[in-house]
Amino acid sequence: MIKRLLKGWRFWLFAIVFMMSVLSIGYSPGKAGVVVSSVDASSPLAPFLQAGEPLYAINEVPVKTPGDVERWKDYTGVMRVVHKNGLNLVNIEKPGLGIEVSPAPSTKLSLGMDLIGGTRVLLQPQYAEGTTQEEQSAMADQIITTLQTRTNVYGLRELPIRQVRDVSGTTYVQIETAGATLADIENLLHKQGKFEGFIPREVVWLNDTSTGIINVNGKKFSIRKVSNTSIEFGGSTFTNNETLDIGNLTFEVRNVTAISATLAAHVFDSSDIKFVHTSSANSYVLQSGGGWEFVFGIITSDFGAQKFAAATADLDEIRTPGSSDCYLSEKIELYLDRILVSDLNIACSLRGEVVNSVQITGGSSTEEGARQEMRQLQTVLKSGSLPVPLETVRVDTVSPTLGRAFLSSVTVAGLVAFVGVVSIVYLRYRRLDIVMPMLFIALSEIIIILGVAAAIRWTIDLSAIAGIIASIGTGVNDQIVVADEALSKERYNTKERIRRAFFIVFGAAATIIAAMVPLAFIGIGVMRGFAVTTIIGVLVGILVTRPLYGKIVEIMVKE
Repeated sequence: MIKRLLKGWRFWLFAIVFMMSVLSIGYSPGKAGVVVSSVDASSPLAPFLQAGEPLYAINEVPVKTPGDVERWKDYTGVMRVVHKNGLNLVNIEKPGLGIEVSPAPSTKLSLGMDLIGGTRVLLQPQYAEGTTQEEQSAMADQIITTLQTRTNVYGLRELPIRQVRDVSGTTYVQIETAGATLADIENLLHKQGKFEGFIPREVVWLNDTSTGIINVNGKKFSIRKVSNTSIEFGGSTFTNNETLDIGNLTFEVRNVTAISATLAAHVFDSSDIKFVHTSSANSYVLQSGGGWEFVFGIITSDFGAQKFAAATADLDEIRTPGSSDCYLSEKIELYLDRILVSDLNIACSLRGEVVNSVQITGGSSTEEGARQEMRQLQTVLKSGSLPVPLETVRVDTVSPTLGRAFLSSVTVAGLVAFVGVVSIVYLRYRRLDIVMPMLFIALSEIIIILGVAAAIRWTIDLSAIAGIIASIGTGVNDQIVVADEALSKERYNTKERIRRAFFIVFGAAATIIAAMVPLAFIGIGVMRGFAVTTIIGVLVGILVTRPLYGKIVEIMVKE
């Protein structure tokens, strides 16, 4: 029988796919070591250690498990760290390494948080009313790109971020991580990241006439007070927080009082940021008074620089007596998501100048806090703003201990199911020459499904395992149909009986795929994982393993 199998294309197709699957899984039993899951911005190892790289040794002591890293949590002094990129020496001034590690994977399979612990967050973009499904999908793609940029810059291991859709057609964004914490996700990824720069201008009412003058690029414009919350310009009324165009600038109405009104010229936004400095030469933390201050630079677009020139051209100069310091009468205010992050003096030399370089400052009571705030701000500015705000609608968290318990339970359940299938099939046929090929095909299908999952980087979680079990169950059922038809005593010959069996098999497979496709496209979480894995399993069966089993049965019956 083996010689006849080797002559057919079905065996070689199966052999090639099976070997490619084994290589794709890349199993390495007993592989020791750890992989860095995340690195805090305040970590003393942050300058040279990155998430996703292996950690080999600390102070000449090999690191084989996460516990080997935990033992150094209270260490202070010079530490020698051996990692993927070589050896680095760092002075640990106070306890705490600020890193999270996980065991080095023994395969290329990506295990989900259900099996190794982690956090899953479902975010709902705040779409405008009337946004179509196509527009929602495009926005979700932009959100995913922005969030992935933020995770890479911030030092988190690459997070699975994908679109999911419910039965009503609403598109969500799902983030799953086994390394970062919920605080990491909410503090960094949940921000819209809308950056804005303003230069405020005060318009004073003249001679109790409730009318004031504002200069923009050498031209005078008249503004009239309407009430304590509104002004009039160009025949239109504007209230607090509304915007109006004066000359070639856009102003926001900030505050209207009995003696004046504050208007803020809009000079920068997220689209104007072309580069964010993160190198030590242009990004640093220094001690200032009783706290710590951070400083880093950004490069803006020419359009933003021209707005800056127009907004500063008519400001007055303020000189400090007895000093050469000279600043303009107004500061530049930098906001992130409407929160003031910098309030900076403008040097007199910059008045009316097209300036592309801007420095951002901030601070904290501790050095670690200042570095953390600077890193988060740099990350959000570098990745750009989200098209719409995000709202957390669901959070699932599984501890690593519970994840290992799930994995053990699933393994036991799989063995019990396998023994049950073996027993039932043997009782049905009482022939090992029929049962053994059937079980071999079932086991090979599991390996091929896992190989495909590793190749497409599909995460294996509890729902995916359920899908594998379901597809294997339908596979064994299909093989029973093929075996029964081949062994029947009908008047058709063996090939014709097997062809009739495959008509049933393909019909059942088409039905299963048709049922799973909607869940794969609109499912959230569990439904999507189950559907995709089931579809993969069914396709592997009808394209690779069922044809081989049909040939085995045909040869066996003839012999």
